[in-house]
Amino acid sequence: MKRSLRWTRSRLNRMPHFRIQHQIEYRYDAPVELQPHWIRLQPRGNHFQQLRSFQLQIHPQPNRLFEVQELDGNLCQRAWFDCPSDHFKLQAIAEVVTCLDNPFEFLLEPWAIRLPLRSEAQSQHDRLAPYRCSLLPGGFDPACVRLAQQLLEQAKNDTLSFLLLLNQYLYERIRYVQRPFGDPRWPGQTLALGQGSCRDTTVLFLEVCRVVGLAGRFVSGYHWGGPEAETFDLHAWAEVYLPGAGWRGFDPTIGLATAEAHIAIASAPLPSQAAPTEGSYYGPGISATLSYQVVLVRLSD
Repeated sequence: MKRSLRWTRSRLNRMPHFRIQHQIEYRYDAPVELQPHWIRLQPRGNHFQQLRSFQLQIHPQPNRLFEVQELDGNLCQRAWFDCPSDHFKLQAIAEVVTCLDNPFEFLLEPWAIRLPLRSEAQSQHDRLAPYRCSLLPGGFDPACVRLAQQLLEQAKNDTLSFLLLLNQYLYERIRYVQRPFGDPRWPGQTLALGQGSCRDTTVLFLEVCRVVGLAGRFVSGYHWGGPEAETFDLHAWAEVYLPGAGWRGFDPTIGLATAEAHIAIASAPLPSQAAPTEGSYYGPGISATLSYQVVLVRLSD
């Protein structure tokens, strides 16, 4: 037992250690009444990443502030305000150690090796239902259905091969463009344009996965692009539920399975449910401007 504990500590000391400073600020033309806000800026703490510290500063200071654990396990803050303000500013500072050096260190259940999944228990099927629905109100996009069928045939119905082919396909064919604001595009639109932001490509990846019956969720977080990276932003990728392995991440924007360079914050069936902030304000005719900054530093190996 003591040897195992020492080994674990030694391994953690060798894992990447990051410091993240994320600032978000809304400026209003005139004072407004801030409605209750959800704040999702606290990184996960689990077997794949260790949360060493987290500080959150909020201006104006909320009248009430509670920590909440959401349905998907996201740790977030719920803030209430009682005074009008012409701004809403958040600054989150976190230190995280990432521990997943081999994203393929798992064994699937024998019945999950091939698609479609035929032996799933009804209880699990029901629990994963929200993660299998189309992201579109009218059902699956025909272009996504065709792509899913094409890749499923290439993969010979092998589950992991299908996911790797899809990840690589989108990486090669969807050109990354920076699009700081706005909701994700519809998956068929991203496919037709051949370009999109990380959230656009992630939504497309999820839609194709859900076509073949794989449960997938949208993840927000950060990606360490190496010491040569000059700027950082909030990043998005997908997690797919693989029976026997649990939730496993795939990042079609960079064409890789997620590992120690990814730092997850929040996940949910829909992108809006994993947004860093969620709330509104009351002020007829008053407009808002948004600015943000992300500083990501690798402290040690």
